[in-house]
Amino acid sequence: MANLPVYLVDYSMFDAPEELKVDFIASQEAARSWKVATPEKVDFVSKIFLASGISTTRTAIPACLQPTQTQEPKTDLHSAQAEAKMVYGQVISEVLRKTGLAATDIDILITNTSIYCPTPSIASMVINMFSMREDVQAYHLGGMGCAFGVVGLNMVRDMLKAHPGKTCLFVSSEIITGAFYPGHRKEALVTNALFRMGGTASILTNNPAWRSRSKYQLQHCLRVHTGASDRAYNALNWEPDEEGINGMVITKTLPSEAANVLEKGVRRMTPRIMTWGQYAEAAVNYIQQAAAQVSNGKLCAAPAPYQPDYTRCADHFLLHAGGYAILRGIQKGLRLPAQAMMPSFASLRDFGNTSSASTWYTWSYIESTDGVRKGQTVLQIGVGGGMKSGVAYWRALRDVRDIHPCWAHLGGKALTEADLPRPISNTYKSIFDLPSTRTAAEQQQVIQATNAAPRVTLADAQQAAAAAEVIKLHAEAARNAPEELKVDFVASQEAARSWKVATPEKVDFVSKIFLASGISTTRTAIPACLQPTQTQEPKTDLHSAQAEAKMVYGQVISEVLRKTGLAATDIDILITNTSIYCPTPSIASMVINMFSMREDVQAYHLGGMGCAFGVVGLNMVRDMLKAHPGKTCLFVSSEIITGAFYPGHRKEALVTNALFRMGGTASILTNNPAWRSRSKYQLQHCLRVHTGASDRAYNALNWEPDEEGINGMVITKTLPSEAANVLEKGVRRMTPRIMTWGQYAEAAVNYIQQAAAQVSNGKLCAAPAPYQPDYTRCADHFLLHAGGYAILRGIQKGLRLPAQAMMPSFASLRDFGNTSSASTWYTWSYIESTDGVRKGQTVLQIGVGGGMKSGVAYWRALRDVHDIHPCWAHLGGKALTEADLPRPISNTYKSIFDLPSTRTAAEQQQVIQATNAAPRVTLADAQQAAAAAEVIKLHAEAARRLG
Repeated sequence: MANLPVYLVDYSMFDAPEELKVDFIASQEAARSWKVATPEKVDFVSKIFLASGISTTRTAIPACLQPTQTQEPKTDLHSAQAEAKMVYGQVISEVLRKTGLAATDIDILITNTSIYCPTPSIASMVINMFSMREDVQAYHLGGMGCAFGVVGLNMVRDMLKAHPGKTCLFVSSEIITGAFYPGHRKEALVTNALFRMGGTASILTNNPAWRSRSKYQLQHCLRVHTGASDRAYNALNWEPDEEGINGMVITKTLPSEAANVLEKGVRRMTPRIMTWGQYAEAAVNYIQQAAAQVSNGKLCAAPAPYQPDYTRCADHFLLHAGGYAILRGIQKGLRLPAQAMMPSFASLRDFGNTSSASTWYTWSYIESTDGVRKGQTVLQIGVGGGMKSGVAYWRALRDVRDIHPCWAHLGGKALTEADLPRPISNTYKSIFDLPSTRTAAEQQQVIQATNAAPRVTLADAQQAAAAAEVIKLHAEAARNAPEELKVDFVASQEAARSWKVATPEKVDFVSKIFLASGISTTRTAIPACLQPTQTQEPKTDLHSAQAEAKMVYGQVISEVLRKTGLAATDIDILITNTSIYCPTPSIASMVINMFSMREDVQAYHLGGMGCAFGVVGLNMVRDMLKAHPGKTCLFVSSEIITGAFYPGHRKEALVTNALFRMGGTASILTNNPAWRSRSKYQLQHCLRVHTGASDRAYNALNWEPDEEGINGMVITKTLPSEAANVLEKGVRRMTPRIMTWGQYAEAAVNYIQQAAAQVSNGKLCAAPAPYQPDYTRCADHFLLHAGGYAILRGIQKGLRLPAQAMMPSFASLRDFGNTSSASTWYTWSYIESTDGVRKGQTVLQIGVGGGMKSGVAYWRALRDVHDIHPCWAHLGGKALTEADLPRPISNTYKSIFDLPSTRTAAEQQQVIQATNAAPRVTLADAQQAAAAAEVIKLHAEAARRLG
């Protein structure tokens, strides 16, 4: 079953409503009234657009970015979410309709965008919109660029290989609301001219029963990543300009680096798709070259290196429609005739650059016009930042003529070259044709004659040198976790009062939350850019976030490679994740660049997946290793808190400032039998649960703007009960797999007693309480999400765990705070650094996070493990006692969450002086009392369900 072929059952494309179609001329005129616009900016964007090969009337832009529909552009999270729901809602509804599937039939869900990467993730949004099952394997990929519409097919293939016979929904798009650039930097303004709304959803499966209903079979797919090169990695970047405005910057190295990665991808695919005749031609070419070399040209002249005629390898070509120049460059590189290029140029004309969806628009054009005949082949090529390329090769299983709604305006008639804004059959000298900086007269000429080919002008060499120096500094910082990042809470809060963004009320509120959290006042770490004692105001820009990311990822990866004796080039699969900070190129690309990894590494960055992913991600690791037996996976989890800091005034969002701290973990996992003797643990079971189909669950924790437009992580009153619910479901599903035989016998007796009591109406025996096992008999060690004191006490109550079993998780909370997806791994390292783990002992790992989702993993030790991790070296191998914790953990705990109170200044001072005292709720007025009563009800319900 493991090598079943993958079938593309069907797919759908986003067809924007007419009111979002842009009249370019009218739009540019209206744009001149925007405050963020200047005549120079409008003229520059016009120049780029008119040279791009995009229609002036057919492409779509969200209303919030259209000058004719909004007084100023809106790029806030609510506007971006509205676009995402419109695109994802339409394409998924359409593909389900076409295939006759219900949303509950989906087993695997893979979504992706680059710039817009919300928390909860877009995968969670889809689960919520379509009420999907709780056991759906859902992943959102962030920052993966334009290539992911093809690169992602590798992940689809691998997930289906791990889950034979299942059905995958694969959705690709770019949400351009959040990617709009309102600044003045020309290198970033280019994307405003090219990118347009778009999206695609496809159903893929390896279930043999679906073959007769499917359109295509995937013959081959591969990916190449050249991000180990600084030139490639930095060719395309989402970064701030001098005014701090974020934009997608296209650098001078993009043309050559895109051509390089694309050429490598095609070259690796070529031997798999050549005809037998072409193999013969290549052999003759090789013999002639050898003969010419041996005879010094006497026998024959050396021929040019062999390049096949790709029109004999494939019948149809789906090329990334990034712009006129990009397509002409690909055309030149593959030596394709104008006719083979027409579908991609048609996609560019009518839809613009739709990022990862662009090749699918090309495919739908072919199906909507000439169609695809049974047995014909399709070559799909994507390229994007990082740099990465993806190449897929398909074969039609039947005749396909399907007029997609997005192409209905053509009436089934194919375009001709005369229908395009620019010609495609003339001589083209450059692989990329980027616009230049021109005089006003030259600009006018471009507007009047769009067929003129603009040329490249290169940026200042000094800027390039400065950028290279910054990269070196980041790499150096990654080797050291300085002690000065450890926070003295009291001094920090005093210094915070001098910040302009701070008020006494905010400082007191954050202090109150912190002092009730169970976190040490001296040991946890915060980036210097957020520490009141080290910066005049908090800095949350992309450069500061990247510096934190490089420090964390650099240290944990270097350390795990050192411990395992591996080189970075030994890594076959790379999986990284963060929630809020989700750059483009992705963090996976950043790691490839920092550690010079191989070009064929299977690299994925998961975005917006929340605190649970440190455990939930193990499901993806397991599946990827199933698909690639014997390979090695590097799995890295963290939260980059620089970008998650909230400077506003909304209390529900200020809570995270008090709890979240720097942290990260990197682990090496493999299913290579040769590694068993060197490994610490074996994964026995892992599973995940997602309750996001419920609105209460999905909206319990949200990254959203406040009334002033400042983004923050908002914790709602439904979080306690929803977190308890999803955690309880995860543990309940794991329980039968980890119970002892004695516990199975106890459960059987309990069931018989309940049945007897029910049948006899209580005469034979009284009905016992439903059976719940003693989890300390199921597992020897417990790794629980250290989200805060109240969260851990709630889990303790629900699982009925003694204080001793909880101590490692509370120790992690004390010394590291809430490290999001890394928290359970800090707990594990505490156990190894103190009492250790004996051979044969078992470990239960439980994560919970927004969306809502939970992950549960069960491990068995393969050998005695006592490994003092550097992060726990300060303990000297000695375990903590309850007396070492800021708050007690063995007393009676009545509520799953224990929220702090509003106190007077005197009361607040008492809390600071005695942090072991457990704060209690004091209510200011009747309105607060009513609100608190409602919260208590929710807590009680959550505790009941968890118990």
